[in-house]
Amino acid sequence: MTYVAWLRVRRVLLRYGIFLGILFALAIVSIATALAGSHGHHANMLIYQHKSHTEDIGFGWILAGAITAAYLIVPALGANLDAEYRAAAIAFTRPISRYVLAAQYFAVDAAGLAIAAVMGLVIALSVVGALGGFPYVTFGPDTAVHVVLALCVAVMWYGWVLLAAALFPGRGNAMIGVSWAFALFVPGLALMPLPTLFHDIAVAITYLDPLAYLGSNGPESDNLLVFTSPGIRAAAALLIGVVAVAVGTRLWATREVTA
Repeated sequence: MTYVAWLRVRRVLLRYGIFLGILFALAIVSIATALAGSHGHHANMLIYQHKSHTEDIGFGWILAGAITAAYLIVPALGANLDAEYRAAAIAFTRPISRYVLAAQYFAVDAAGLAIAAVMGLVIALSVVGALGGFPYVTFGPDTAVHVVLALCVAVMWYGWVLLAAALFPGRGNAMIGVSWAFALFVPGLALMPLPTLFHDIAVAITYLDPLAYLGSNGPESDNLLVFTSPGIRAAAALLIGVVAVAVGTRLWATREVTA
């Protein structure tokens, strides 16, 4: 069964790779156009003419961005366990615990997310290199918390989709679409000038939205959540994600199936 899960992940990664390839091609075309307009000057002369007038590029930010870009496939990974709904009668006859079987699926999904993050990282570093930015890439612990935050938000989103799919067996694909609609719609709803009661409800619902936990690096007023510390947001997102995964796995493992 995990082999079939690998095939699903491979299909998702292939589509994601095509998407990244298109973005990379567009970035290269944009750089080439800028170079042509600057009479052939090197790309780093366009952006990094004077180091004193620019900021270093934290590698942690690049990695966090690559993980965030991989959110495009996280909902699909979250529905991977439910994809065995029609074959559950066969899967549950295997001489191993259902929880062990679920753990194997989680390992496949985690590997898929890691591969997607590496793919995004390669593309991002390629663009930075094309712009002559490698000399300004720095490595330090100051951005590590944002990498952890990106990973925790991925776990939260994965958990919500897994739980929703467990509540509605066989409708994993629909839950993927619902998760995207929820993640994109709720923040806008919380920012709308609604009556006090409805605004409070919208803000409360925002705490269930994975993307809201990414927060903002600007003023505190730009953050939808009360806790603005990246570390606290990471811990909260991880806790919600782990609970959602645990409950969803319990529902999946105790499901009654017919042969």
